[in-house]
Amino acid sequence: MNKQFMNAIPFTGKRQLLTAAVSAALMLSGCSLLETRTAQGVSDHQPGGAMYFFENGLPETISTDSNSTIQLSGKHYRDGAHSLQWNFNNGSQLTFDQPVGFKHFKANGSNQSRHSFLVWIYSEAPVNDHLTFQFGEDDQVKTQFKMKLDFTGWRHAIVPFGEMEGSPTEMMNRLTLIAPESITSGSLYIDQMMLSIPVDPRWPTRDNQLPFVNLAADSAPNSHWLSLYRFDQLAKKAAVSNSASTEAVISERFNTLLMDEVRPLTDKKLEGCSLNLITDS
Repeated sequence: MNKQFMNAIPFTGKRQLLTAAVSAALMLSGCSLLETRTAQGVSDHQPGGAMYFFENGLPETISTDSNSTIQLSGKHYRDGAHSLQWNFNNGSQLTFDQPVGFKHFKANGSNQSRHSFLVWIYSEAPVNDHLTFQFGEDDQVKTQFKMKLDFTGWRHAIVPFGEMEGSPTEMMNRLTLIAPESITSGSLYIDQMMLSIPVDPRWPTRDNQLPFVNLAADSAPNSHWLSLYRFDQLAKKAAVSNSASTEAVISERFNTLLMDEVRPLTDKKLEGCSLNLITDS
């Protein structure tokens, strides 16, 4: 799409255009519209699944326990002008009551996409703990995953259901977020949440927050751009200390690698080689 054309579109118009494009793409993938409850005449449900943008009031499908509160916020957002602010205490729960829309992957079919969960999370301060996402049928948890909260700012999660813990079912009708236990209270901001949509299996990539996602990509033919987390970990292991001589460190590591790969010569063989060289001369 032409850049000048996009720049001429107001921001709200861009959001509507993006939403329409995503909806059209999901319609082409053969997904159907979920019939779920809405609030204030506003629908956050697009062809292919439930998508929360938090721009037109709080849908009645969202609730919290007595230890936490929710509100729309303009302080931090990824799209439009609002996100969902969740003020929690340790162990608080935030619940989305509605059909998740998960569909099992059919091998050898024409559509190779996998149903996945997508969300943007904003943290104002790093927390040495995790946020738990549980999907279930009513009160029975079927599958779950944990996202590390050791970051500041926005982080994007794309998690295929097939890579979560447990066994997802097509009857799942609830998503529950469980706050970390290690802190007394805090706030998180949530935006662009999509409960279950078909995703190209090459899209999900692991990072510091979700190191378990798409492990197979590390050895895939296109791993040169899918394995950024693995390369980052290797770079940290191979980092050279500023206090050491770079040339000396490289030489030492090269010699170590060489000696590991090549069978070392014994002192006796070395002596033999020296004698032969003297005799030949």
